[in-house]
Order: sequence, then structure tokens, then C-alpha cells
Amino acid sequence: MACSLCVACLTGCGEDSSSARAGGSAGAGGTTGVGGTGGGQPPSAAQRPADYIRNTGFHTLNIELDTQASLAPRSGSAAGLIDALSQVVDKPGGIVIVQDENDLPAADDGVWTFAELQDLAGEHVGIEESNGQISLHTMWLGGEYENPNVLGVAWGNRHLAMFGERIDRACSGLLVGALTCSLAEATIWTHEVGHVIGLVDRGTPMVNDHKDPDHPAHDVSRESVMYWAYDGTDFTELLGSLTGNSVIPWGAECERDLEAVRNGN
Repeated sequence: MACSLCVACLTGCGEDSSSARAGGSAGAGGTTGVGGTGGGQPPSAAQRPADYIRNTGFHTLNIELDTQASLAPRSGSAAGLIDALSQVVDKPGGIVIVQDENDLPAADDGVWTFAELQDLAGEHVGIEESNGQISLHTMWLGGEYENPNVLGVAWGNRHLAMFGERIDRACSGLLVGALTCSLAEATIWTHEVGHVIGLVDRGTPMVNDHKDPDHPAHDVSRESVMYWAYDGTDFTELLGSLTGNSVIPWGAECERDLEAVRNGN
């Protein structure tokens, strides 16, 4: 498979590549949901990935965003991710992008290894999970991954590392508008977060088998954002798949899996 831009999903998200690149304004804003404090008392520790999805103990989902200096997701892309998540997770307290740190270090040689990313995440993850709030952790980095075609990696049903400069170079070289780039970022970020919350067969059980046998952790349907091509295709092919003003849907089978978890099945 030719892959000008792809993204890896490691440890806990599957063995082969997964896409990522985020966008949107950060901060205590960027909330969606109807509010409320339902869900009861949170357990002593989050049970990932189910507690990202259901409203038992954790009524708010925080997406912690740590960035390298002068780097940030594109404005507007986070809204697409939040909108997609709000359709499938039960978080009456909202889904919030929380800017935490903005001075992550650069890679010494401009290249990140997976071991370095693991160490960096362990040092900088900082949003406490208390008062009914659960969080996943995104690091927004310059440089590139040890595989230079990779846009980002996800692991441990908790952490994401996105290579913002790498994506900016790719998108700026295409004859597309800023809105299209933001929508593409939101779609790819949604795909990556899908791995973090356990899709496909990576912690969230499948109601029906819809895993692509040739591409682990990916949906067999090309109508799902979890289809393999959204982490292993040319960027231009992804852009050509976007219509309207929303990210590519989760797909019927992924939605069925998420519904089962929300309902406690």
C-alpha cells in the first residue's frame, strides 16, 4: 500500500497503523453536552476504555492537550472531534479540550522514537481524574516519528502523540482550503481516538464481527471512520472522501458496539 501520510497505533490499539491529527481551539471552552452531574460516585480508578463511553462514575470527558511551543491544532478541528464523540459517548458533563502545557520539549534530533514518546507522556500527563472526570492525553509535537510517514501514535488506551509540523507541511502542499484541512484533521483525530476508546476489538467488545481480517483494529466497512484507509492512505484520498461539514461517520457496527457499552452490556 502506498502511504504518503499515515499514523501508527501501538500497544493497546492494535499492531498496525492508525491515523491522527487534531485541530481546534484549546482551553476550558470547547465543551459540548447538556451539563449535569449524573453518573454516581467515580470508582477509585478508571476502567478504560469503557469509562470513556459510559456515564457510570465519569460524567465528563477531558481531552488533555499538551503542545510544543508555537504549535497547536488548527482552529475549528476540535469542534469536529467533539461533535463526533458527543454522538456516541454518554457524558452529560460535557467533552472538553483542556490546554495543559504549552512548552513540551523538542526531539533532540527532530525524530521521536516510541520509547521517547512513552517517557514524555509519563512525565507530562497532568489532568487528574476526580470529581467524575476522566481524561485522555494528547501531545502535539514538532519533528516527526521514527517512521517519517507516520502522523501520530496512540497507545495504552490513554495517550496520543500527534506530529503537527508533519501534517502542516502535507496540507499546505495541497490545493485545498483551510476548512477542508480542518475537517480532514478532525476526521483523522476521530479515527485515532476511536482506537483509544477500544474500537475495533481493542477493548470495546464487538456486537457483531466487523473487524477487517487484513487490517487489525479497523472496520471492514469503508463507510466507517475506522476503515483502514483512513490511517494508511494518501492525504489527498482522505480529503476526497469528505463531504459536508462533518467528519466521516463511525459506521453502523461501531455505533452498535458503543451503544452496547453505554447501556452496560
